[in-house]
Amino acid sequence: MLLREWMKKNDIRGYEVARMLGIGEMHVSNIIRGSAYPSRKLAIAIERITCSEVSRYEAIFPGGKEEYEIQQLSDKFENPAKYVGSDGSITDRNAYIKAATLRERGISNTLDY
Repeated sequence: MLLREWMKKNDIRGYEVARMLGIGEMHVSNIIRGSAYPSRKLAIAIERITCSEVSRYEAIFPGGKEEYEIQQLSDKFENPAKYVGSDGSITDRNAYIKAATLRERGISNTLDY
């Protein structure tokens, strides 16, 4: 559930959420509109005040945990040097990234393309 959906469901206004979180109303408004993203600490606070109806992943990524995982994979793809295996191998890392990229595109099996 998105923060704006939770607010609507519980008839809570932006200024009330801002007060509960200890942040400005404008920041809450920007988070709801998607023009700003909460920090991890703030996302955990959002999860807490909503009794986990809005997860920390949904607070940061409107697509939820799946979008979060895709973002993590994108970061790995853009910065592959920091993901070299402990034994120095890069084959496993590349295979992992390729498989994750295929899953992201909705291809569950390499025979599907």
